[in-house]
This record gives sequence, structure tokens and C-alpha cells, in this order.
Amino acid sequence: MKLQREQIIAHMFHKKYAVFTDGNFNVNFVGIRAKESESNAFDDRIALFYKDSGQWQFHLFPATTDPGRYWLENPMNAGGSAVMVEGQYRGLWQIGWHQPGVAGLVQVRNVKIYRDRNRDRIIDRDSKTITEGLYGINLHAAWLLDVATEVGNWSAGCQVTQYRRDFDLILSVCRRSAQTFGNSFTYTLLHESDF
Repeated sequence: MKLQREQIIAHMFHKKYAVFTDGNFNVNFVGIRAKESESNAFDDRIALFYKDSGQWQFHLFPATTDPGRYWLENPMNAGGSAVMVEGQYRGLWQIGWHQPGVAGLVQVRNVKIYRDRNRDRIIDRDSKTITEGLYGINLHAAWLLDVATEVGNWSAGCQVTQYRRDFDLILSVCRRSAQTFGNSFTYTLLHESDF
């Protein structure tokens, strides 16, 4: 799916979500979950857009917004694998360490998740399983690889870019943003069917 910044912003306004337009490097993060969600594919997108010298900058990265097959079949939590619920999460992340020595945008505010309990390869989103809390739902790359061909064990519920260079750009922009707006980043997760 080819998405444009204007489409994403229009949908965010329709849902009454915040869109950050004031100042330079006031970043917007938007995940777009694919309609046909493959449990081991980077078939989703993460959009990053902001103004620089008053001009919009727009990036769209291949990513996953779902756990990989390994964690679906072998969940960390006895309740099942974590799958983020679509919505807007204000101040969800800050720059920190996803793992020791591995930079990421780390969860510091509550997020809603589904629990996929049946240990198969199908990603389940049953509203009866939704819980809210701090689960370590971070944004990072598949950090040991320049490019990951499948999600595998790179995501147990995190939002993960397929290319390390894409996350390097994200981190660079966030560091610049933090100088003016502080170390706090909102994330909005949409679904492809919304468009």
C-alpha cells in the first residue's frame, strides 16, 4: 500500500488524534498494520513525519507491528503473546535502551494489548483479552542485522523496523526532536483497512 502523509494526517484528524505540526522536528510516529497480517513478515509500515525548516519531511519504513512466529508459538507471558491494540498513545516512548547496549524507543506509559493465547501462527486480536499496562512494547530494529528477512524472534510485541538504517534515521531524528520538545514520543497505530 502506498500511503502519503496527507492521507495519514486526514485519518488522524478524523479519529480526533493529535498531529504535531508546530516547530521543527516535532515528530509524528504512525504505525500502519496490514490487512493481511503474516505472522513472520515485515508487512506493516511505520511512518515518521515532521517539519524541518518549515517543510514537511516524510518517511515510510517497512516494519512489523505484530509479534514474530517464534514468540507466538513460545510466548514470554503465560497469558499469551502481546499484540498492540490500535489507537494513539501519548508520550508512549522515550529514547533509552531496548536491551543492554541496544538503543531503542522504550515504553514509559501504559499501552493496550491483546493476548494471543493459542500458540499458533495466526495473530489473534480478541477484544476480550485486552489489558493495559507497561509491557516493554518498544520501537527498535532487528539490531544484529542490517536487514531482517523475517520477524522471527525480533518482536515479542514490539514495533520493529526491517532495516537497521531506518531505525538509525529514526533515532537521529528523535535525538534532534528531544533537544526542543523533550524525550517523549507519541505513537499512533492505525490499520490499513482505515484507508
